[in-house]
Amino acid sequence: MSEKPKLTSRDLKRALRNFFLDETGQSTTEYILILAIVVMIALKFKNIIGDKIEGVTRKVATDIDDATNF
Repeated sequence: MSEKPKLTSRDLKRALRNFFLDETGQSTTEYILILAIVVMIALKFKNIIGDKIEGVTRKVATDIDDATNF
């Protein structure tokens, strides 16, 4: 049988240090946080935004009606 390599305390320290210094995957977390903030803001102002969009579409519909009626 082959002998397993022994894990020394120095190897363990090196592995832990590398684990905590590894920054891969952090950009995904940052994107999720930004998306969560945008969603919270949209939910906070959904009534105001909805009213504005409704007003704009109503004006466009009125303008189209006025333009097509001779």
